Amino acid sequence: MILSGIYLGASYFTFKRLERLWLSSIIWKYIFEFLFWLLQAVILYVILFLINEGVLRFYVFLAIICGYAMFKGLFEQAIVALTTWFFELFTGFIVFFTKQSNY
Repeated sequence: MILSGIYLGASYFTFKRLERLWLSSIIWKYIFEFLFWLLQAVILYVILFLINEGVLRFYVFLAIICGYAMFKGLFEQAIVALTTWFFELFTGFIVFFTKQSNY
């Protein structure tokens, strides 16, 4: 469940990086936010179900919080660099292919 907390931190960070794409509409922001947290709850419950048959106890919440804190303290800078590199690579591909299709 500590790894689930790290996953939750990384996915939330990536979600917030992508959030500026739909900030123009407040309705879309709330819809995507709700769908994100719904998906994360389902994923975390599936992981919990596979690990200990879905038994939800206090130490599970504590492990997720510790994993999230571990992500913020140890891995956030690496994820910032990785996502920045990936987004620049992706936008470079988009720019390259749109320029190629104009000819």
